[in-house]
Amino acid sequence: MYTPISIQDKKEFIQWFLNHYELKQWETNYLLTYLTTHEGLLTNLHFVNDVSSCPRGIMIATTCSAEPSFRYYKGHVVTDDAERSFHDLRLHQEEPVYIQLNFRHASTAIRHIAILEDNPFLSEDVSDGNQPVFDSQFFLDQLLYDQKLEVLYEQIDQALDNNDYPTFMQLTKELKQTE
Repeated sequence: MYTPISIQDKKEFIQWFLNHYELKQWETNYLLTYLTTHEGLLTNLHFVNDVSSCPRGIMIATTCSAEPSFRYYKGHVVTDDAERSFHDLRLHQEEPVYIQLNFRHASTAIRHIAILEDNPFLSEDVSDGNQPVFDSQFFLDQLLYDQKLEVLYEQIDQALDNNDYPTFMQLTKELKQTE
């Protein structure tokens, strides 16, 4: 059964994404930030793996991706003008928009996988070959890894707050070995 992605989950994902990745164009950073402040847009926002067949789609790439920095698809028109797409989004907030994010480890990033939706505009024969296979063991391993990093960061912060140099050194060594 399909469960829609909540507005809050979309907002939190975009904020996480902007905090962890550098975009090739500053305008796309502004565009994503703008989306987080408008619930109407977030309601009609869908993250997918491929927007090329969508009636209205945005493809955004980070500096760690070889893909073009930005593409906006509307019908059969494709543009790399982020400002023009921004105005179109503002004018047509009630229309669905699909977003494809190209970044390192996009197919394995837990937060990204959690907000991905099926693209209703891909034909079945194409989507079967392009969809990543979900590996539950990898998902659990990644979840444990992320949790371990979070705990280490908190412990390092606490050691710094307490001016505990030996603990800080031991924890940073452990962090380097974990990463």
